[in-house]
Amino acid sequence: WRAIVEEKNVWATVGCHPKRVQSFTPQREDAMREMLQHPKMVALGEIGLDYSGNCGSYSFEQKQVFERQLLMAVELNKPIVIHCRDAEADCIEIMQKVLPHNHKIHRHCFTGTPEEARIWMHKFPNSYIGFTPLITQSSGRAFHPINAAAGIDLSKILIETDAPYFLPWVIPRGEMEYSHPGMAISVAWKIAQLKNLPTEEVLRVCLENAKDMYGI
Repeated sequence: WRAIVEEKNVWATVGCHPKRVQSFTPQREDAMREMLQHPKMVALGEIGLDYSGNCGSYSFEQKQVFERQLLMAVELNKPIVIHCRDAEADCIEIMQKVLPHNHKIHRHCFTGTPEEARIWMHKFPNSYIGFTPLITQSSGRAFHPINAAAGIDLSKILIETDAPYFLPWVIPRGEMEYSHPGMAISVAWKIAQLKNLPTEEVLRVCLENAKDMYGI
């Protein structure tokens, strides 16, 4: 990780994903704390709760590790990147208990409804909502996040890919297997369509949003 953060115009985050909480030992917690001292480690994450599939079977451990990491973020004054799947109520409850109201949050890979986005922004007004190439697709699962992206002010949006997942719809089926960060341009294009703006303007504003979110 030290080699990565030495690269120009590259920054990093570190955290224990909810699907990996069973490996979150005290030694790894100490290592994460040390890494976060580096000035190019700009946030703690992605962290959160994930009850999808069989992950809910260890929800108690997820909540414990999530809360410990939130406390670390407050202690070190680091923004956080949140992963939340099928656990919205629990995630918000724990965050409200631990975080200051105005803590900076990147709600990573948002796939929820417009109402869920509104609730999130009301509870944590210093949040940014991240959208992926899922919103470029025509599948039923894209319906809610497309409407959420249309309804959120551009000043609160981040574009991302969640690589290697979420290929843009313009990629022919079978031509590519994995997404990559360069495909974030497809998200900007779709948001530009939804908001009747030039793609260049969406990219400009989202870049400023990322700078503000991560202090870069």
